[in-house]
Amino acid sequence: MDRIKKIIRLLPVGMKAARRIINGKEIGFSFNLADRCPLGCNCYWRSMSRVPELNERQVIEFFQEKKKEGLLLATIVGGEPYVRSKLLGKIAGILPLTWVVTSGTVPFLSLKKTLHVISVDGKDPETHDRLRRSPGLFNRILKNLENANRDFKNFPAIIHVVLNKANFKQIGSILEFWGNSALVDGVTFSFHTPTKGSGDEHLILNLNEKEQAIGELFARKKEYGKFLYLAPAMIRSLHPSVTQKYSWENCPTVKWVQSFNASGKKLLPCNFSENADCRSCGCIINLSLANIIKCLPDFQTLHVTARAYVM
Repeated sequence: MDRIKKIIRLLPVGMKAARRIINGKEIGFSFNLADRCPLGCNCYWRSMSRVPELNERQVIEFFQEKKKEGLLLATIVGGEPYVRSKLLGKIAGILPLTWVVTSGTVPFLSLKKTLHVISVDGKDPETHDRLRRSPGLFNRILKNLENANRDFKNFPAIIHVVLNKANFKQIGSILEFWGNSALVDGVTFSFHTPTKGSGDEHLILNLNEKEQAIGELFARKKEYGKFLYLAPAMIRSLHPSVTQKYSWENCPTVKWVQSFNASGKKLLPCNFSENADCRSCGCIINLSLANIIKCLPDFQTLHVTARAYVM
């Protein structure tokens, strides 16, 4: 019954999103709430120059202005957004829909209209903690999720795994672990996007490895169904034959999602900045936007994407 009520409540949001897409207007934005992170892993954010952060009042006004502009989805990233946890609680819910992308380093909050997207990069502590350069992090994420599920009536959350050379053979084990845990609503996967200056060369998948991972995702989709948060069209969009056509000019994320750093300055072309290799992009946002907008009606992709808002 609660889900039905939420679907009814979000129907006007979906209609507004459709109108904005038809009129060629952006539907959301990403914002680096913090230009800080407690981890030392290799990621796109570490390849960017550090910037001063907007203060609390400025951030709240920034989000309120985006709401006035008619944007519908705020994706709060970083750095690590939970570095500014008190502020996080004040801005989540300003827009109709919010995603918080976090490494799960500290206890979670119950946030309004928010889906937590928790970054986990391996099937076990050995893989994840090594990639994140943070001993004990995997078990800390588990503890934080256990506490959130115990303390909050509803805690919508999915696991996001960026596949790279260290973990692309662990897809089945990752799905098995989190499926058995009963702590999250599903698992989604993307590919590591190479970025200049991040020191990530050792993580980049070659063509054969990407094809292996795509084949495994298709196989596991049959086994795990909706728990694997990717529609078939989204999995196909990970293939290099698709991504090699990407550029600033035709990227769906660039067209439909604004990206801003912690000082409120617009990032071009997207949150990965100009350092990203667009032709090797594995971004999870592209997987849904490209197929919804170019391939309507792709009902499976629409269903996967909608579930992220009505949990």
